Amino acid sequence: MKALRTIILAAGKGTRMKSSLPKVLHKVCGQPMIHYVVDTAVGAGSSKTYVVLGHKSQAVESCLSGGVVCVEQKKLLGTADAVRTCENYFRSYNGEILIMCGDAPLLSKSTIRALVRKHKRSNSVCTFLTAVLHDPQGYGRVIRGDSGDVQLIREDKDAVGFERDIAEINVGVYCVGAKELFKVLREIKVNKKKGEFYLTDIIEAFSQKGLKVDSLELEDPQEGRGINTREDLSLVERQMRRKIAKELMLSGVSIIDPQTTYIDADVKIGKDTEIYPFTYIEGNVS
Repeated sequence: MKALRTIILAAGKGTRMKSSLPKVLHKVCGQPMIHYVVDTAVGAGSSKTYVVLGHKSQAVESCLSGGVVCVEQKKLLGTADAVRTCENYFRSYNGEILIMCGDAPLLSKSTIRALVRKHKRSNSVCTFLTAVLHDPQGYGRVIRGDSGDVQLIREDKDAVGFERDIAEINVGVYCVGAKELFKVLREIKVNKKKGEFYLTDIIEAFSQKGLKVDSLELEDPQEGRGINTREDLSLVERQMRRKIAKELMLSGVSIIDPQTTYIDADVKIGKDTEIYPFTYIEGNVS
């Protein structure tokens, strides 16, 4: 496998959060949500990580470590345009690019590694994450042909007829060859309804060229949950708390009632510690 680099999309305004704070800076268990995404990319083997910024870019950049490269999308013209702003950094790069969203902090390193492995084994031009949901409303649907091959992704707002009944959705994480990616991005046309360039359109473009596109379905659909509203933030926080509690208990910590225990991500707790119900442990403490 050639080298792996990552582009994280974090330029959006996040208007549905109803907040003056950029969406990716909202905290989940004490950490800005984008920190989880960066850590996952690095932990999955990314040698370089690029974060595309737009809305209040200085505020987001100031919270990121020096290990990432910040790229500004001057006009918010959609996700495909956001990726395209990084092209100059990849002119001499022949490896694979992992594309992630800055508002999906629950994705694990093991899932990303599995995606990259499948991409390598399938010899696809692009492999992306999917999930099957009971209620797919709000998510792009994965449209397949009669033989099961991926044909395109239809955004929720554009889905009609049978497409709206499809339960398999696009999670928004892609592993794709760099050269093929930037070549096809130049061919993507603006969506007339939104006035934006959709990254999801690369799937149809590859398919129409006869290039193989593959997918990996999440075992736990909740892992791919993105944050668009305060309600989403609350649901993701709950999932993250469960994850933190499980990891602590597996390391030898007794948590009597995980449902009423609130522990931040940076907290360090030694084995044989007992934590009683309605306990709050916040910040970078041991």
